[in-house]
Amino acid sequence: MNSDLPSYKIETIRKPARIFLMGGGTLEGTFFLSPISPSLKGPETVLDLLTDERSYLPFETDQCKVILVQKTNIVKILLEEAIPHTVGPTKQTHITVWFVDQSSLEGWLSFMMPVSHSRVSDFLNSAGEFFYLHGTGATYVVNRRHVSFVELLDEP
Repeated sequence: MNSDLPSYKIETIRKPARIFLMGGGTLEGTFFLSPISPSLKGPETVLDLLTDERSYLPFETDQCKVILVQKTNIVKILLEEAIPHTVGPTKQTHITVWFVDQSSLEGWLSFMMPVSHSRVSDFLNSAGEFFYLHGTGATYVVNRRHVSFVELLDEP
């Protein structure tokens, strides 16, 4: 490599995660996030990364290999660092998410919607491809394309 060329480094924030893939495979490693979110104040989140236009995301495995993961093959992601529930006038609903592979995940769905459209079905039909599900001490990012159905645990 030519040492006369300037070295360019893009600042990133590393977020550890476990990716659960279609077919049952898992990947342990780290996402690379921007210190500036494209949609909110503060740093980019894993959800921001998943909702952008890219089909493939860089991910560094625990074996220190950088791979490109196709978003459509991601079933869910366990974030090592729990994400706080949304602050403000949100609705929180206890649900179980049932996946196409017949596995399930129980947790709390937090969302903000207009009062006239504040049902879980309204949120799921209007949400992007991925959404947060808060479990006990853990936060998951769920790909709704791999969800068979959602069971409401605290609504009539």
